[in-house]
Amino acid sequence: TTVYFTDGFEGGNFSQWTNGTSGTGTATVQTAVVNKGTHAAQLTNAAGQSIQVSTNLTGTSTVSYTRFYFRFSSLSAATLIALGQDASGHNQWIMYYDGGRLDIYFWNGAGTRYDMYSNSNVVSANTWYSIEVETNQATNGHGEVWLNGTSIGAFNGDLSQTQGYGKLVLDNEVTGTAYFDDVIVSNGYNGPAS
Repeated sequence: TTVYFTDGFEGGNFSQWTNGTSGTGTATVQTAVVNKGTHAAQLTNAAGQSIQVSTNLTGTSTVSYTRFYFRFSSLSAATLIALGQDASGHNQWIMYYDGGRLDIYFWNGAGTRYDMYSNSNVVSANTWYSIEVETNQATNGHGEVWLNGTSIGAFNGDLSQTQGYGKLVLDNEVTGTAYFDDVIVSNGYNGPAS
């Protein structure tokens, strides 16, 4: 397995995230609420704010697996959780929290979108969840998403791209706090962190 990016935030900062943080909210690496180890990222917004952290990816293959842990302090509104883009900023996959459900959209280079929705009420507040997104960016491609190691949806379709997977963004767009930990992008399935 080739690892393209990994960060458990144990360095106590966002130094591995090449684009750093952006937005009007607050991004910190803290030690009070963690999934594994001693540190995790905290993205906090007051009303009307948003905050994100992102990194460029290099050398990714056609097949990629992006795993991260997330936890929301409250689940009052729909919010973007994470997204994968190419180096030019075109969305390749995007994941939302939406009323207890996860909504995931995949795109190919021609702009065709494939939609995937988890069952209802799979996510609760103040609980850590492992999310993993597979994209096989081929004409006979495959998209799949796992929640805590259990597949919540999969499809086959044309996911071919002009540019490969080049950017990962973690995001909070609603009032309150989102936590992220144990991020890894590789060319093989990672599964929940042991």
